[in-house]
Amino acid sequence: MKKQGLVLIGCLLYASAGFGSSSTIAFDAARDCRTQNTTTGIRYVPPCDFNPQVIEPDQHKVLASAADLTRGLFKSTAFYSFNCESLRPLSLTYTIRENDVIVEIGNVAAAATPALLKNSITHSYDAAAFAIESLQGLSGIQALKPGCSMRVESFASYPEPEYFKLMANSQINVDNLLKNIFASTQPDMSYATALGAIGNAQLLLSFLRPQSDPLTQGMIDITVQSLIDAESILAQQCQADSTTLLCSQAIANTRATLLAEIIGNEQRLIELRDYLASQVNWLAAQPQDLSTETEKLQSAWDSLQQQLTP
Repeated sequence: MKKQGLVLIGCLLYASAGFGSSSTIAFDAARDCRTQNTTTGIRYVPPCDFNPQVIEPDQHKVLASAADLTRGLFKSTAFYSFNCESLRPLSLTYTIRENDVIVEIGNVAAAATPALLKNSITHSYDAAAFAIESLQGLSGIQALKPGCSMRVESFASYPEPEYFKLMANSQINVDNLLKNIFASTQPDMSYATALGAIGNAQLLLSFLRPQSDPLTQGMIDITVQSLIDAESILAQQCQADSTTLLCSQAIANTRATLLAEIIGNEQRLIELRDYLASQVNWLAAQPQDLSTETEKLQSAWDSLQQQLTP
């Protein structure tokens, strides 16, 4: 994976850790159940202690300066093992939740062969917790062999790669469009040329909007409204006559409006680039393999960096 050029922008971001690289043992038959010697060896039998647990995610959060980024889509991934050989089947119920809002409910059966399992869910919360709710099969006639346990190795929340890749591409498209429109204008352009520039910008932005992420769609709406306001002022000041001083000023203001939108959009590009740089660095350092997600976010960062490089 290509990493050169990534810079952690400490003034914009901070890390908030859940349990980091340490694992959480949600259930261990040797610890939580009664030990019984049998003719075939040690077995663990009910009654067993089990308490629901809520595991907060490892994540890298943004400060208020980049608050809009936390309104996108996020992905939570749990790596866990649930191994048990038992007289009767053992299963676990879990939820992924944001405070009292349940994002997903799942049920997993214990496997006889040890294996590291992975479960991912996409949601609109930047910090959904992994809640282990209950274990079924721990009552009545039951016998669990040694080694029976449920362990969460890691649980991380991070930007949903496909969504943030779409966001990067959407904002780059808006940036290119506004620059092209601005390049077609001149300080001494006529009323008709100014009106045409505004009309073209509105039309092309309307084509980009359905293909963009919701955050960029909102930004496009604001930009279009700014252009509508500029168009209205042009009509009032010029009235199809570009020779008056008022009209000349309105035409200059039209160009200034386009330039202001370009500058504002590039600031958003910089903020998104720096955010993704930090997320890529953080994901690459996680204990479990999140390389696919990391590479997709890296690709979005590459596009933004190329756009912002003179």
